[in-house]
Amino acid sequence: MAEKIKALIVQQRGSAVIVALFVLMVICLMGTAILTAAAVERKVVVSQNRVEMLRQAADAGVQVSRNIIMNYLAAGQAIPAIDDIYLENGCRVEITCDLSSIDEDGVISVTSRAYMEDADGSVMASKAARADLLVDCLPSCVVRASTLELAGRYYPAVSGKEIDELGNQDWDVNNTEPGLAGDPDQPWFYPLNGPSYNNFNEEYQINHPYFELSTQQWPGIPDPDYTWRVDYVYASLAEQDFHDLENSMIHIAPFYHPYGYLEIVDKEGHPGQIGLAQGWNNTLTADEQNGLFENTLTNPNWGCYMSEENCQSEVINALISYGGSIVYPEKVFRSQDFVKTTQVIEDLPAPTLSSELLRSYRELALLCPEWEYIPEDSDKLEFNGGKYEIDIGSLNQTYIFIDCPAAETVVLDFNAVLSPTGYRLLDWLDGSIGPFFGLLKNEHRSVIIVSTADLELNMDNIMFEHLSSDTRFYVISEGNINLTLAPVILEFPHSPRNIRAFLRAGENIHIHSKVSGCNYTGLIYAGNHLFIQMENLEGIQEDEQYFRIEKNDTIIQQFPESWAYLGMAPIIAYTYLD
Repeated sequence: MAEKIKALIVQQRGSAVIVALFVLMVICLMGTAILTAAAVERKVVVSQNRVEMLRQAADAGVQVSRNIIMNYLAAGQAIPAIDDIYLENGCRVEITCDLSSIDEDGVISVTSRAYMEDADGSVMASKAARADLLVDCLPSCVVRASTLELAGRYYPAVSGKEIDELGNQDWDVNNTEPGLAGDPDQPWFYPLNGPSYNNFNEEYQINHPYFELSTQQWPGIPDPDYTWRVDYVYASLAEQDFHDLENSMIHIAPFYHPYGYLEIVDKEGHPGQIGLAQGWNNTLTADEQNGLFENTLTNPNWGCYMSEENCQSEVINALISYGGSIVYPEKVFRSQDFVKTTQVIEDLPAPTLSSELLRSYRELALLCPEWEYIPEDSDKLEFNGGKYEIDIGSLNQTYIFIDCPAAETVVLDFNAVLSPTGYRLLDWLDGSIGPFFGLLKNEHRSVIIVSTADLELNMDNIMFEHLSSDTRFYVISEGNINLTLAPVILEFPHSPRNIRAFLRAGENIHIHSKVSGCNYTGLIYAGNHLFIQMENLEGIQEDEQYFRIEKNDTIIQQFPESWAYLGMAPIIAYTYLD
């Protein structure tokens, strides 16, 4: 019995060893499997990381090439071959551009392929991305619109001399005749005829190269050759002949002289380019046209006491007071009359503004602390007279997104924070100017105003010049933009204003300049019509009113956000090729 028990114990010990060996074998197999799986997983992770690294490198190549292309096209230069880009992570990015469709569709296809190479230069892996860029919206032109409408003011003129600060104009005298024995001692010569219209053709080509005097028509006067002439009646008293002015007649046929001009130049001062899809816009309502034409002819006022010219001016004034006949030309408005310097590129498609761009701004304003998001129900919007008004003093940021329906209008009156009476600029700058103006003054911030609604801005930019000479305005609207430049700074009523701005509207832009001169540096893009209207609130000035636009591409480079938010060269298609 003892022997059986002993044999059984030995047998059980043998089974335990076998079980232990089996368990150990299973554990070894499981460990090997785990280690193998870990190694495989590591390889998968490495591979995935490599693929993601290559994908990001290809994406970076697209963005780098996009900026290179934008800079060359903005400068009006041909796009060169783009060198390979070497990244710090060891990737090499090769970029190719397909320019075949740039003229037809305004699209450039960019292929960016990223390579991962080993020490001997052999390619281990690669990844490619292709993007289609819409480049017809790049700033090759300082102004882009469907049509351009431009208006200053038409004043009746009888000479080419300057209009003085009181609105008076000297009258040139072409022909005279000697005084008679019975005439007063002065003048010694009596005027007979004013200058011919042909005298002014070359002169007005200097400031208004598009202005054609021959296109003006004088009702009832076939082919006139004078701006004014005199039919004298002569009388005699005590055998002395004299000029009977009371019964003489002066005939006046002035021409409408365009006053105020638009000048578009590049940074070197050469004529700048504007792109128009449909050309000039000369369509005005009857009320608008009448408002552009002045029918009050100024009397001659040479102002030099007892001079020959001054005496002749008295004769002309006397003849006018006796009932001279004045025949004004027909009112014909042409936007081209108010252009001084530019190059027009016709049939260039008007720039478009996508709704996707506005959605991107909305997300940016909601997420970025430097932006201020203003919804339609914000207490910062006050509905008044059918429009929403924003109190500038209540704004906490200079980057603003106003989320109102497209059919609404939002008014931002920067001049409203200033009192036009009893106001001094320096006093205001030294006092409390609020968060918005504080950011401009202390941090030299730019101003970005974006909205889905129409925008109306009223401002006197000399205020911003004193806050910060670097202030730039970026105004983007899905609808219309109305910008009024009005002088409220009473210390500087006649000083030209300087503004640096980028204006882009999905529809129309209307710029109403009420200052004596405006130097605008930047770009203006309207999806539909652009109307620049010059109206000097101070009356006629000795120096002609002007609106000067200088193209400056740095307005884009200085944009605080990515260029993509300006809608420059948007990516309209994006594909990974492998």
